[in-house]
Parts: sequence; structure tokens; C-alpha cells
Amino acid sequence: MGLHGSLDYDPMTDFMYWTTDDDIERTRRDGSRLETIVELEANTYVWGLRLDHAGGNVYWSDNKGRISVARKDGSFVRTLLTSQRYPGQLVLDPRNGLMYWSDFMGAIGRAAMDGNNQTTIIRSLIHPYATSIAVDYTENRLYYSVNDVIYSSDMHGNDIQLVKPGYGERVGGIAADADYIYWTIYSTGEVIRLSKSSMNQTVLVDELRRPRDIFLSTASPHNVTNACSSSNGGCKELCLAHPGGRTCACRDSWELQEDGLSCCPSGYTAYGGACFKAYNQDKTYSQAREVCAAAADGALLAMPKDKDVDNFVRELKNAVDTISHFWFGLNDGNNEGEWVWEDGNQHDISTDWNLWQPGEPNGNEGENCANYYGSEWNDAPCSSAYKFICQLDEAISCSLGHFRCGHGLACILSWKRCDGIADCTDGSDEEGCVCEPIPEDFAIDSRLAMLPNQLGQTTFEEIQNSSVVELLNISYSIAGKYHPEMRTFISTVIFPQCNVSEENKTRCSSPNAGNMTSCMGTQLVPCRSWCEEVLNMADDWIKNQLPRCSLFPSSDHNCWNSNSAKKGSEVCYHGVGINYRGTWSKTTSGADCVEWSAPQAGYYKTEFPWANLDNNYCRNPTGLERPFCLTEDGSQEECDVIPCDAEGCWDRGPPNYGKRTPTKRFYYVGEKVTYSCNEGYKLKSGYTNEVRCIGGGHWQYDKPSCSVNHRQRLQEDLLEISSTSLPPENVIINFTGSVVQLVDLDEKNEQLVASALLDFTWQDSRLSWDPKYYDNVTSLSVHGNDIWTPTLTLKRNADPVYKGLQKDVPVRVSSDGLVEWSVETLTTTVCDADPFFFPADTMECNICFSATTAIAQTILDMGITPCNSYSSTTPAGEWYRKDKIFAKDNSDACLAVHLSRIPLFHIATTVGPCIILVVLMNITFITPLDRGDRIAFGVTILLSMVVSLVFVTDVLPVKGALPLFATLVILWMGLMGLFLFFTLAIIVIYDRQGSLSPRTKIIFLRYISKMLLLGDLTEEKRTGDGEAGLLHQPDIEMTNYAFQTDDMAAVDEGRRSTGQPSTPPTDTGLETTGSSGLPELISCVKEMTKEMTRGLGDLTKAMKNEEEVSDYTLLAKVLDRLCLVMYIICIVITIPMTMYLSK
Repeated sequence: MGLHGSLDYDPMTDFMYWTTDDDIERTRRDGSRLETIVELEANTYVWGLRLDHAGGNVYWSDNKGRISVARKDGSFVRTLLTSQRYPGQLVLDPRNGLMYWSDFMGAIGRAAMDGNNQTTIIRSLIHPYATSIAVDYTENRLYYSVNDVIYSSDMHGNDIQLVKPGYGERVGGIAADADYIYWTIYSTGEVIRLSKSSMNQTVLVDELRRPRDIFLSTASPHNVTNACSSSNGGCKELCLAHPGGRTCACRDSWELQEDGLSCCPSGYTAYGGACFKAYNQDKTYSQAREVCAAAADGALLAMPKDKDVDNFVRELKNAVDTISHFWFGLNDGNNEGEWVWEDGNQHDISTDWNLWQPGEPNGNEGENCANYYGSEWNDAPCSSAYKFICQLDEAISCSLGHFRCGHGLACILSWKRCDGIADCTDGSDEEGCVCEPIPEDFAIDSRLAMLPNQLGQTTFEEIQNSSVVELLNISYSIAGKYHPEMRTFISTVIFPQCNVSEENKTRCSSPNAGNMTSCMGTQLVPCRSWCEEVLNMADDWIKNQLPRCSLFPSSDHNCWNSNSAKKGSEVCYHGVGINYRGTWSKTTSGADCVEWSAPQAGYYKTEFPWANLDNNYCRNPTGLERPFCLTEDGSQEECDVIPCDAEGCWDRGPPNYGKRTPTKRFYYVGEKVTYSCNEGYKLKSGYTNEVRCIGGGHWQYDKPSCSVNHRQRLQEDLLEISSTSLPPENVIINFTGSVVQLVDLDEKNEQLVASALLDFTWQDSRLSWDPKYYDNVTSLSVHGNDIWTPTLTLKRNADPVYKGLQKDVPVRVSSDGLVEWSVETLTTTVCDADPFFFPADTMECNICFSATTAIAQTILDMGITPCNSYSSTTPAGEWYRKDKIFAKDNSDACLAVHLSRIPLFHIATTVGPCIILVVLMNITFITPLDRGDRIAFGVTILLSMVVSLVFVTDVLPVKGALPLFATLVILWMGLMGLFLFFTLAIIVIYDRQGSLSPRTKIIFLRYISKMLLLGDLTEEKRTGDGEAGLLHQPDIEMTNYAFQTDDMAAVDEGRRSTGQPSTPPTDTGLETTGSSGLPELISCVKEMTKEMTRGLGDLTKAMKNEEEVSDYTLLAKVLDRLCLVMYIICIVITIPMTMYLSK
């Protein structure tokens, strides 16, 4: 790159940037898209160059002591810093909006990336010469070199450390990442790496030619964002970061406007997205045009198209002169009365905004140009000299496939340029339509081309330095990957065909052609149908570099198309045939195509006007696999058009005595052909009826041949003499079969749904033949409906829609007349259930087919197992199953299924709960009689038994006799109800008071009570009547008389000691020995004694918490125990009695 080279790389766009002696260039890493983005003034050399990935800018320093910036594409160049201390290499820190540079005077400088706050952070370096500098974004340190020594510091120039001592070899460029430091040696051409951890050096590359800079992809912070990362920070031109924010800036000689975002040339004022300036010079209308264009590239006379712009422009001109006339950009110079703005748009006086003076424009002679007169519009001769106002709009950017008009305010389709019709208002699209010969360096067929092309390239040099050269090479480098006309198509896009006469074509092809006027012509770009076909086979990255096919003209306009390819004498197609222009008009089925102008094809003509839809020829406007057309019924069918370069197979024709499907002239790889033979013929053995095309013109198998179908002939001969309604004489039908599966068993209705497989065989002499006459065919399969088969009726059928055994199944016939009929059927038959021993009940199901009695025929059992013998038992769901096969009366073919229920489930869920309820009923007799819930508990048990009975009757079929278990449940329920009545009577007896007769007491309370293990209740009664611990009234009374006299007390004491009660003294004795008030005292004591005796009795009863037990209470206890015993005996005895009586 020379002495003054510097390098950086943008991974987001894959562009590599570097400097040369006179400009800044960029190219892709593969060498494509070489561009000069900044042309430097003479004698200017760039020392340092770095990319601002966050803001999309490029910074550089030069030998004029300047640091400048521009967009990455080189636009909007601005000088940020000028210094007498010449800046050398440059680095950026977009994270913080700062830039650093080395100074040839021996210092390190720093400033914000917008050029403000310039300062020197490191001074007085030992060697005042070119110093390399780099940023370690991981450790936030600066690395810089002084001749052959490398130092580091923090980002403020402090904490300076020696990294590499000097060895006399000057360092060129430096780079650093998280683990290593890299530098180049200018004199030896080496690239050296130093490990930060071990400080070991490694030479990575040597023998380079004076490397001055180095770029390290792992060092740059590519994913950093700042205030300029989104939408250029809102700035119209340059967005420059600084610590904490951003600054909008403009290119040199342009000024930032008051909004802080927009830019205009010096002296211009921004408004409404445009820049305006009022000139205090008197010029004619045309001169004013020229001044505007010269002062600012692309500027026009002002165009006040709406009220706001008009008010602004009037204020602008009033600031210069309020009285004088000012030209603005509106005239009717081409056609009187048709006013046109400078950008070519029409101005309608009646509808558009205007401020014409009354009576203006009056259309007087020569008054064809508009101007401000005071505050209103006026028309005046264009030759008058007035002041004027210029307007500079932002030139719009035109995308690929478009051409920007000269005034920069409109884009037209590129193919409309130089077509003889002016489409730009300034007519610039019909200027410079010169045909030039293509330089030989491009290795393109010698012909003429017209630039600019659809890619916007205006010179052959620009094309040579762009990536389109890569497209030209790629297009044919991989055979078969791309369209065979890819290179021709791309060359036509890059170098549009030039349409001139043959005479001028020869003259203009000469490099020394003098008269360029004769080389003027019209431009011919590729037709859209050609584009659609070629790019349909292109990669996306190729499509992205070319205009969309919708931007190409159709064949109705002037365009260039390739010559139709041919295979032999017939037009073929490339790709999928979008550009096929042959005249084939038949589908693969042989149907004729209808014209594209027909009503059923109108959609295609409207939607695809570019697709060469002529007459009724096959075309492919929608990009299907191959060309197609429409038929009379409006359906879309493929055409039998031959591809030019597709790999496939040619048609081999039909086999002898046969045909093939589909019928085509050409088959693609993978397509198959199905061969079939005519009636009475078949494919010979060893051939297959389906053959695929495997490519290279080869088929997967040889074409098959057809031969006579002896089986079909045999079948026709046999069926000709056979009758479906007339059976053989005295036919004996042998059968065997089995029940394959029990599909469903309905116990309630005694029905079995089963799948049965039956095999019948019989002899029919009408179906015998001699194999030697039929190619040794010994067996034949015929349809059951075509020969006689026995009519068998299903007995005990429970399915009203059952239609019998299926006859429309294949039947095997042997040459000796043996007929074998194998049929599988689904039957629903009635079974015989024996539910008496539920849940150990059984069911017998017979599936019998009976032959009609109108025919003499005999059915014999030919089963593998012996006739009328059951097979071994096997489980089938909740049943044990065993089968047998037998013939009944030589007229019925029967399959029997014997089912025995596995009782465990119902024992656990039905029988067991009932037994538990019967046992729980005993609690009724054990519960104390004075409890009120005895009857409620018994009724609950009874209702639970009812539920169990309902379940049993719901499961089992209704028979004349109840199952044993159901009978037992009913009997047990009756016993429960009966004993509940007994219990109720016992409760009533329990609550009665009084005494029983002596005989009753002896029978129930003594003898029966002992039998029921209750003991002698009469003895308990006696003991209960005489309580030992109570004092009798006489004792209490005798004690109460003890106070009379000591003598009397002694006598009484003696009597009590003998166990005899004392006799109270008579009233007479007392009256004679006591005073007159003593009788009353004795009477009171007696009354008190009686009350005390009564109270002591009640207290004694309360302390013992006992009530007096009556005879009826004891009788209730005996009866209750008697009911318990009787209940148990009745429950047990019902079981054998029910079994005996039911059988």
C-alpha cells in the first residue's frame, strides 16, 4: 500500500478501507467492489485511518495537520481539527465518544469525536517521530510505540508502563485484544504477537513489504452503540459522538441550521426539507437558473407550491428587498398557458395554491416567467433582469433499476432512458444517448453498449472496479448450477444493448470513431421474461445485486431477448421455461391449447403481460415446473415441450399389445411410466409395469412385453359354462372354522357379537379343466358372485340387517373342480344363559349356518379338533371360554362357544357387600333397647339390600326362575323386614310397667333365659327388690324413741341386740309418765322420721343410679336375644332350602 498506507475493516459490510498516496479506497475482502470514496487534494498523505462502527463514519489524519471525517461511503467530508503539531496514527473509542492520535512532535492527543475539547494527554516522548497507537478495549488502556519501544497507559495518559523494550527495529502498527498485543516491524516485514500473561513473543508472519499498520478483528468493539447508532442520531448529514451525547455536523462549506439537524450551503436557510437563498442580483430568468445551479449543485429557482413555503420565501426576499421583482421557478415557455415548475411538475392555476395578482397571468407577449411583485405573483418577460430566489432540495436516491433525472428530484425506470420519449421533466433522460464499444478487458463479445446501466454505473472504469465483474465470472464457473444464459443476461444488464443502424454500428465500434452524433441510438435492456427465467435459478446474493425483474420491460416495449434455443429443429426451453417462445400448443394428454385471449385465460393475459402470451402457444408465466396451457374446459395442463438441457429419457413407445401412461415425448428424471396390456394379454414374467427414468437417457428397466393371459382365458371359459343359480348335484359341503374374536357380549339380552372365520369346500365338476391347455395353470381365483356358492342362513340371528355370508370375495378353484370358499363374517346371535349360580353362571352360544332345504346338499365337519369336543379353556375378559365345531343334522355348520363367568369380580363387588349387610343386621339385636336408632339402622340395611338386588337383576337376563343369589337376597330382605317388626314389638314390651304372671316368669325369665345364656332373671329380680344397705322404717322409728329414758334405752338396746325390733310405747304409757305436751312432740318426731326415711331412700337410689327393673323389661331382653338366634338360624337355613326348592 505504499509508505503512507493505513488500514481498517468493517465486518458489518465486509468492506476493507485503506489509504493511498492520493485518496481513500475500499473494497470487499475478496477484492470486489473496489471504490474510491474520498479523493484527496494534491500532495496530501493520510497517516492514520479508523472506522467509527457505532456512528457509521470514517476518520483520518493527514500530513496537513488535519483530522477529518466523512460517512463510510465518503460523503459529507468535514475537517474537524487543524494543528501545527501534525497528527500521526489515529484510534477511536466510540463507547465514550473520544478519539486519540499520535503527534509527530512527540505527544499523544485526545479530543471528542466531534472535534471539541482537544487536549494533550502524554507529552515529551523520547523520539519525535511517527508513533503507532492502539486501544485495548478490554482493559481500557492505550498502547503506543516510540520508535522501537512500546508503552501503555490508562485512557487519561497516566500509569505509563513499559511493554516492550527497544531492539533497534521501528514499530509500524499496533493492535491489542484481551490476551495479546500485536505489532508490525517496518524494516523486516514481520508481524509479532506478545502474550500479556507470559510475555512470550511469537513471529506470526515475516517478509512483508514495509507494513505500516495492522488490523485485528478481535480488537474493535463492533457491537458498541452510542447516540449516533440509531437513524444517524436524527442528523441529516454527519452525526459525531462526544462524551454523553452527539453533535450534528455538516460537510465543509455547509452550515448547520437552527434546528440543529439540517444542513444547507453557506448563505442558505433551511425550511420544509429544502434550502433557500434570496440573491440581491439582477439576472434574466435563464441567468438566474445558471447562478442557482452553479452556487449549489442541483439548486433550482424557488418553487412556492404551498402557502407555508410561499410565506417563507416572501419573508426571505423581503429581508433583501421588499419592492423589487424576484424570479421564482415557474414558467409557461413551452406552451402558452401551461405553467410548469422547475422540477417539471404541472401547475394548475384553477386548483393549485397560487397568489397571482388580479388579472394575472395575463399572457401578454413574452410574459412567460413568474416573479414576485410586492407580495403577489406576476408574469413578466423572461428576458427581464430581476433579483431571484434559489431552492436546493435534497436529491432523492434512486434504487437499482432506476435513473435519476438531471434535476435530482425524480427517478424513472432505467429502461425508459434513451427510448426516444422524454420522461424526465428536464429531458435529461434523453441526453447523452451515445453507443460506445465495450473495452476488450471485459472479455465480452465485441458490440456497442450504452451507459449508465441499470446499476447506475456511468463509466467502464466504474464497472471495472465494481463487483459486477465477479458476477460475470460466477455466472459460468459452476456448470449446471445456474442458467446457461446467466453470463449473457448479466452482461446485457451491465452493458445495455445499443440500437443503431448496421452502418453506424460498424463505424461506432471503432475506437477512433469521430462523429458521436452518428453513434446516438436507443437503449435495449433485457426483457422481463428473460430476467424471470434466468434469476429463477440464481442465488439470493446474485439477485440482491441486480434490479428486480419487475423493473425490466416486457416484449411490447423495446427490450433485448436471447435467441430461442433449439434441440434439433424444435425450440426447447431452459430452466422452467418462463422465457419459452416456441410454438408448441398441445398438452401431454394430447389436448389442444386454447388461445391466451380466450375468456378462460383472461387472468393470465392481465396479470402477466410480459410473458409472451401469444396465440395458444405453451408458456409458463407463473413459474411452474415446465410450460403449460389451458384447455377448452379451463383446466391447466402441462405441455409436452422438450427441455434444452434437462436430464431425462426419451419415449420408448408402448409395448406390443399394450399401452403406456402418461404418453409423452420426453420424461424427466424420476418420472415413471406405467405399462399395461390390452384385454386378454398380460405382462410377461420378469417384467414390471412401472419403470422410472433414472437420467442420462436411461430407463430403470427394459420395456416390458405382453403375452396371452391364460388365466383370463381360463376364467372366461369356466364362467361361460358355470351357473350362479344352479348347484352341482348331491353336493357335499365340508366346512371348518373358528370364532376369531368375541366382539361384544350382552348378558342382559343374551346376545353375542362375534367375528367368525369359515372355510367351505365342495366339488363342482363344471369348474374342472385340463391344465396343459392353459399354460399349466392348476388353480384360479374367481369372484364368488360369478360361480355357484351355497346360500347359508344364520340361525338365531339377532341382527335384523345381517345379510348373510359375503359372496363377493375371491374363491379359489382347482383344476379338479375343488372349490374353496373362505369368508369372515361378523354375527350377532342369541345365546342360552344359565344365571342360577350367579356369579358363577354360564352361557352357551351357538353360531349355526344352515343350508337351504330346497337343494340336496350335505354339510360335514372337517375341523382340526374332534367333532363335538370342546377346546381347552382360555380366559376372555371376565369369562372362561371354550369352543367346539360340529355339524348338526348334516345341514347346519355350527360353531359353539361355552362361557363360564370368572366370579371373583362379582364376589368382591356384589356378593360380598350383601353378606356384609346381612351380618351387619345383627347389630339391630345387639343395640340396647332404650336406644332410639335401632329401627333406623335396620331400615338402612334393608334399603342397601334393595340396591344390591337391583344391580343383580340389571346385569342378568330375565328368566322364569330367579338366580340363586337374587332369591337369597329377596328372602334375606323378607327376614330383615320380619325381624324389624319383631324388634318393634319388643321395644313396646320393654317400655311397659308391671309384673308378669308367675308362670310366665318361670318360662321366659328362668328357663328360656337360661337357654339363651342370659341366666335366671327371676333371681335377679328378687335381689333387686330387697336392697341390703337400706334402713327399714320400723328401725328408724325405733331409733327415734331412744330419747325417752335411759331405762327404756337400755331395754330397747337389749332388744336390738337380739335382732328384734323394739316396740314403741303406747300412748297410754306416755301420757301417764310424761307431761301434758309430750304427745304432740312425739307426733312431730314421727312425721319427721317418715320424711327422712323417704329422703334417704331417694338418695340411695340416686347414688346407685339405678331404676327399678320391671318384669316386662326383663321379658323384652329375653325376646330380643331369641330374635337374634332365630334370625341367624333363618338366614343360614334359607341357602340349602332355596337351592333345593329352585332345582
